[in-house]
Amino acid sequence: MKENTLYRESVVHRSGGLPLRIYDSNYVKYHYHDEYEFLLAEQDETICFVGGRQISLNLGDSIMIKGGELHSLSLGVGKSVTASVVHPSFFGGEGSNLFEKFSFTSLFRGDTPVGREITSLLRKIKNCYFARQVGYEILLRSYFCNVFATLVESGDFEQNTNDEKPQNQAEAALFEYIHQNLRESITLDTLSEISHFSSSYIIRLFKKSTGQTPTEYINRCRISLAKKLLENKSVTETALDCGFNNISYFIRTFKRYMGVTPKEWRDGNRQNNI
Repeated sequence: MKENTLYRESVVHRSGGLPLRIYDSNYVKYHYHDEYEFLLAEQDETICFVGGRQISLNLGDSIMIKGGELHSLSLGVGKSVTASVVHPSFFGGEGSNLFEKFSFTSLFRGDTPVGREITSLLRKIKNCYFARQVGYEILLRSYFCNVFATLVESGDFEQNTNDEKPQNQAEAALFEYIHQNLRESITLDTLSEISHFSSSYIIRLFKKSTGQTPTEYINRCRISLAKKLLENKSVTETALDCGFNNISYFIRTFKRYMGVTPKEWRDGNRQNNI
């Protein structure tokens, strides 16, 4: 069956010559990629969405997202997760499909033996990644292999019988339309017209897939774009380029998600770069 590429993330997750990237995040739009992604909760009541399932994480909990799984993340001000995105070639060898043969348990609670071990390994991975001491590449590969070794030893896996990829082209096109048209006016009627879904179905779809209403999801995507544009544009230019025709509404929305105004965000970033 033809692979659906509409949700595929175009970002290349690399650091130097390594096929991995580790960063803190509080927002990720609905997407998938080929890499494994490990999310480690840094606060209680952290909500993420994987394959249409809403998953609540508490401090010390973690989750593993397999390549090809649709997922999104939208947290409030002051909350974040540590995301470790790594291609299986890093620990399985180039062209290896060893890990694709298994479906591992994906949710690890920090108050269980396996969960505590996974959390400990993810923190070691993060510290090693940013310390960059001599030989850190070998340590990182070892830690990732130990994550899977822990799961195998615990028996928390099943052998795969097929290879599922995102298939719903109509829903994929709906999200892709939003991601490609953030500068334009996007209404519920517009989404209904291009997708041929009813307004009520679209609202249920967004709640199931992202935990947000369509308007909330669109605004969050626009604010994510605005953070990048503010590096080189004025607040007014940024607002208009992100689809906000009302500057006051843009400022209020930005502050609701980021905790500061667009000007404060831009000035703070400039100060940090001095």
